[in-house]
Amino acid sequence: MIIYLDLLFALNVLADYVLLYVAGRLAGARVRHLRLGAAALWGGLYACAQPFGLTPWAYSPPGVVGAAVAALAIAYAPVPWRQALRLVAAFLGAAVALAGAVFALMFARAAGSMSGLPWWMLVLPLLAAGLAARHHGSRALQRWRAAPEAMVPVAVAVGGQEVSVTALVDTGNRLRDPLGQDPVLVIEARALRALLPADLLASASRRAPAWEEVGRALEGSPWAARLRLVPYRALGTEGGLLVGFRPDRALVAGRPVDPTVALAPTPLDPSGRYQALCPAVLLQPAARAS
Repeated sequence: MIIYLDLLFALNVLADYVLLYVAGRLAGARVRHLRLGAAALWGGLYACAQPFGLTPWAYSPPGVVGAAVAALAIAYAPVPWRQALRLVAAFLGAAVALAGAVFALMFARAAGSMSGLPWWMLVLPLLAAGLAARHHGSRALQRWRAAPEAMVPVAVAVGGQEVSVTALVDTGNRLRDPLGQDPVLVIEARALRALLPADLLASASRRAPAWEEVGRALEGSPWAARLRLVPYRALGTEGGLLVGFRPDRALVAGRPVDPTVALAPTPLDPSGRYQALCPAVLLQPAARAS
């Protein structure tokens, strides 16, 4: 059997790029095309190493899964462990579907119904079909994820200025303000830049805020009495503190509530569908401001 390494390499790079892209979109991860390209090159090299006598275990089922995880790490790491599991499942599921379709077409070719075409030309329509399925399927998946009851409009006002964002109703958000035990509304710091002093915005946008600098900068200002430190813990992290503040007014789904606002230093949703996490308790009548 004659193996053309250039063709084998190109097809695997193309197939891996599409599979990684589909997996990222289905798992809701942020897609960076340069990193996808690097991961696809790794996949192409892994495929081309087999004819040169790479150890058999590298192409056993655990070895293949390990190579897939390495490609996903190149393309998307670091991500939370739940999203990592979704990426692995989506990538392997898409790979199995593509392989099944290729074998079905090759079987049809061997049976004589498609004998006039070389096998590698059969892969190209499948890749095109995969891109089309990704385009329409991921949009449907996003609509399913973003069901109307899971998203609510949120407005926060400070000093006569108001900012509106979209919030995901997060049943796992049980954060409380240590001072008053009020529920905590987590909002991306950059989404509230029109309300925040520059020093506070700069500090809250860092993963490790400089608390002393913020305290000195805001000492004596009306913001000093608003500030809070909100402790949090999350799966896959050691926890820490979020910069928080008490707003003049807050609305959830058009109804007044009385939360503390905590500032998230990074985007909460890579696709930008929402900029805040609203605890479910704020939708209950007892949590609304009088």
